[in-house]
Amino acid sequence: VHPLGRGELWKTTFNFSYSVSKTDPRQSKETFWMNTNTRLQITKNWRVSYNARFDLINKTLVSHQLSLYRDLHCWELAITWTPSGYGSSFYLRINVKSPLLRDLKIEEQRGFRSRVPWL
Repeated sequence: VHPLGRGELWKTTFNFSYSVSKTDPRQSKETFWMNTNTRLQITKNWRVSYNARFDLINKTLVSHQLSLYRDLHCWELAITWTPSGYGSSFYLRINVKSPLLRDLKIEEQRGFRSRVPWL
């Protein structure tokens, strides 16, 4: 099964979130965010993903993350890098693809994040 769907070489999604909090009648808090996720199937065995969150009110990049995935036949390699911000981190995993042997792996993690989303 093709990871992005049959014949898809790339996929981009955009999500918008807007909220207003008026817990204090004298002052309201307004947020307007845009999240984007782009996935590229570079070759049959290489996939790259980029995720970003933008604060549209303050016009700033809140967070972003770059992920690489490599199919190594019976093994797989995943690298996730969050270069800056609250969750800045680096994560590397090499593991056997078989569900029975999935715990056979090498992992290295640095930075604040204690959990990395699956690719």
